[in-house]
Amino acid sequence: MEAPGVRFKYSATDDELVAILKVLSRDALVTYAQFHASKPLGFPELPISFDACKEMKNKRYPCAQLTGFFGLSQLMARWDKKHPTFKPFFRGLLADERTPKQLREDPELRKMFSPKPLEGLRQGGYWATPATLKGWVDLVARIDASVRQPANSVLMIAHARALADRGIQY
Repeated sequence: MEAPGVRFKYSATDDELVAILKVLSRDALVTYAQFHASKPLGFPELPISFDACKEMKNKRYPCAQLTGFFGLSQLMARWDKKHPTFKPFFRGLLADERTPKQLREDPELRKMFSPKPLEGLRQGGYWATPATLKGWVDLVARIDASVRQPANSVLMIAHARALADRGIQY
């Protein structure tokens, strides 16, 4: 199966992960709507899946690249409410010497977002606290474990549930 919006794959029989991904998908869509309502003129819609964020970061258009960084950072923070909003995030990216030079030195971007260091900005252009970083690592490991379940195990669980739904136990 694939979680809506964030597009993480998971086993449909993994109830615990399904519950986690429901919350993650909801939070991603809320952040998407908030960004849409307040995004700067000329900026694209916020990507919320990993692949869409990476694709946007690789576009030639600087506003798209910044938006890709922001989307990926939000995703890696699991849409945490403590994540900086786009303006302080963009200002932080433009102040960080690890950000690609063409973005840091873009006069239009610098005019829109005067550079200002952002605490918590990490190598790779994402914001994190130790807790959000651990949450991301745990989530990726959990998803990996879910999708790597042997097919026979998944089918057996699904079959057992179908039988149980009909009142048959074995």
